[in-house]
Amino acid sequence: MNPHDQPLFLLGMHFDARRLYVGARDRRLPLRDIDLGYLIHCHLADLFGEEAPKPFAILDEEARDIQVLGYSAVPAETLRVRAQRFASPDKFAGCEWERFAARPVPATWKESQRVGFSLRACPIQRMSGAGPTWKQGAEVDVFLVECWKAGAGVPVEREKVYVEWLRRQFDSIGGVRLDFARLVAFQRERLFRRAAGGPGPRIERPVGRFEGELTVTDPLAFMAMLRRGIGRHRSFGFGMLLLRPAGKQAC
Repeated sequence: MNPHDQPLFLLGMHFDARRLYVGARDRRLPLRDIDLGYLIHCHLADLFGEEAPKPFAILDEEARDIQVLGYSAVPAETLRVRAQRFASPDKFAGCEWERFAARPVPATWKESQRVGFSLRACPIQRMSGAGPTWKQGAEVDVFLVECWKAGAGVPVEREKVYVEWLRRQFDSIGGVRLDFARLVAFQRERLFRRAAGGPGPRIERPVGRFEGELTVTDPLAFMAMLRRGIGRHRSFGFGMLLLRPAGKQAC
């Protein structure tokens, strides 16, 4: 089936935070270093295998009941059956199945339709060459790249750099035009990733939360963008476009 012809579903999932960390301990993961995005990534893989929803977004990282939204080409009931057949009992019990739900994402977007969005993304650039503090191939905060280009003593506005990075992402993927966006939150986070043979060093990355509006220029390409997500680390809680009507503020 052509990927453009596949349906797309928005999944709503709830997980018990305590069980997630018990599962991390069972996997012999370093609890002091682990981040919630990595834990959810592992748990979704345990439940759904290659059909795990991606990208996904964590709505409240501090709650005991962790709510996760994700895009999937697989209906909720199919995912539930897959988990019932193959997931371990403790992993299956970590999901609140009575609250597991999905709705189809309509494919009836129209050209020139305006849509509001919110997004948690990792505004980084993989470097094609070495720089003053990085090696070739390193993932570098695009703000630091612009500061390096501007030179010492030249002021650089972080929000402007990040919004331009977001605009380039949209332009590269296609399907939409960014009308406006603002950076509503920023912090640097330490993220856990595995290395070959076991746990690797934690990595630090910039995390930006954006709100804005866009205009659909190609409905099929727009749906493909929702499936793909924005930026890097999309399997770990970054890059999911959460949509809302244009003109309405995020809650």
